[in-house]
Amino acid sequence: MTNACARPILCAIDPGVHSTGWALMNLSGKSQQPLVRSSGVIREPNNQPWLDCADAVSATLLKLLQDNWVKRVAIEQPQIWTADSSSLASAARGDLFKLAVLVGDIIGHLRVGLQNRVEIRLVTPNEWKGQLPKPVVMERVRTILGYNNPACRLRDHETDAIAIGLYVFGVF
Repeated sequence: MTNACARPILCAIDPGVHSTGWALMNLSGKSQQPLVRSSGVIREPNNQPWLDCADAVSATLLKLLQDNWVKRVAIEQPQIWTADSSSLASAARGDLFKLAVLVGDIIGHLRVGLQNRVEIRLVTPNEWKGQLPKPVVMERVRTILGYNNPACRLRDHETDAIAIGLYVFGVF
């Protein structure tokens, strides 16, 4: 759905070891309010070596960006929280290193596939959410976007991708 007349789109990405959230967003009209054009979660394929899974996620994101008028990408950069036991456990399991590999794989796919035509920005969790717990992030996203209907459910990594986009637009 390439549209040269559309406003430039930001793709915000929340990478995960088992699933990766994404959100295509732009600012709407004169109000300049953030608008989520589409969002979702990419699940890593089962029963494949992890590097093949990372490549599959990266290729899916590349196709998504090629099909839209994306000019900027914001990706959550893996960060270790030394005061958080679950973060330390994640590092001990190797998940943090897998995330770093995934982020590098995504950046590589996008830079090569889009011939360096997009601005890529890494955002740490500390930058965009600080110590906010997931329920607070979810509620803040729903409030900012006016998602008052409880039936409107956003998935975990999807919500974080939207929140990263809102942060880049300066409203989170």
